[in-house]
Amino acid sequence: MPEQPLEENNCETDGIFSPVAGIIGALQANEVLKTVLGLKEDLNNNILVFNSLSMSLRKIKIKKNIKCLNKCT
Repeated sequence: MPEQPLEENNCETDGIFSPVAGIIGALQANEVLKTVLGLKEDLNNNILVFNSLSMSLRKIKIKKNIKCLNKCT
């Protein structure tokens, strides 16, 4: 087992595992095609989270922050 690194590993400093970029790109392209063809509703107010370690997807409902919207407009 390798020793724990002295610095924290993150995407900013180490990049990402390249197959993950391909998987996410394919998911995005699939969602676009389904939307353009009218085969499904958009992921409105939801975010799709991909866990590459467990190869799982989950959909999380998100809410708009009314206070933020008022400040931004």
